[in-house]
Amino acid sequence: MSILGFFIFSIAAEDIFESHYSDVSMCYERDETGHCVRYKPTEKELIAERERQEKVDILEAAKPVCYYVFLIAAFTVLITLMLKYDKKNTIRWSMMIIIMVLGFLYLLLLPLLVGERGSGYKKPVLYLYPEEDIDVKINFLNEDILKTTYPKYNDGWEVHVKSDGSITDNNGRGYYALYWDEEFDKKTDFSTGFYVKSEDSIRFLEEKLNEIGLTEREANEFIMYWLPIMEENGNNLVHFEFTKDREKINKIDIEPKPDSMLRLGIIIKKVDKKVKIKEQKIEHFDRVGFSVVEWGGTIIN
Repeated sequence: MSILGFFIFSIAAEDIFESHYSDVSMCYERDETGHCVRYKPTEKELIAERERQEKVDILEAAKPVCYYVFLIAAFTVLITLMLKYDKKNTIRWSMMIIIMVLGFLYLLLLPLLVGERGSGYKKPVLYLYPEEDIDVKINFLNEDILKTTYPKYNDGWEVHVKSDGSITDNNGRGYYALYWDEEFDKKTDFSTGFYVKSEDSIRFLEEKLNEIGLTEREANEFIMYWLPIMEENGNNLVHFEFTKDREKINKIDIEPKPDSMLRLGIIIKKVDKKVKIKEQKIEHFDRVGFSVVEWGGTIIN
């Protein structure tokens, strides 16, 4: 019963941890009809969100500790039952020991079952495509995880963007995109994705990026960065993260609010042999009005 109870607890705990990430919305105030009337957070809301994120990080860090505490407890109970084994209740105790062994194996393998972790988010760039020349303000909610930024991120970016996508900062320097990278540790779910052989990397990236909706220029720059990594690895498992996933990690606030936004991340893991994996469903991005596109990625070591 204790092991069955733990099964239920561990599943519920996972849902609780994930729920801390799920309450992410671009809207901060809605009218009576449910339409959003305010997208920009107040300073108080930004502070509250950062405090919430800190709690999430603590909970995430505590997960493996909790799992191994239960592992030790289960093992202790198993040893106790074996020492108190009663030959008169052979069937009952045999069933109990089987359940305990299964529970022990479950706990032992749990860190492998819940996902793999990659460190950091590499080479993210942000393209801005307004319909007319505008001034744009950009802020990251979780700016503490930012490392290198270009142009320099000083409590946000304030830039002028032309309708052709070219960007100018307050000093008059021009850019085609905004760059940053992030340092964090997160769980990666490879329950879906793609197995890609080295010789198929170009074809795979061209097809999937076209399916996602990147322009040829965006796809070219994406491929020029990630193709050498995939080819050097040999064979890879690949999983794509989309806007919803990226917003959970580091929400971005853009003013004026874009009409459409794509935040795309590729996750790459080197494998030594062919792996069967359920094919991931690709989300297509439709550009409407003021469009924003981001791409980056993570390497699983």
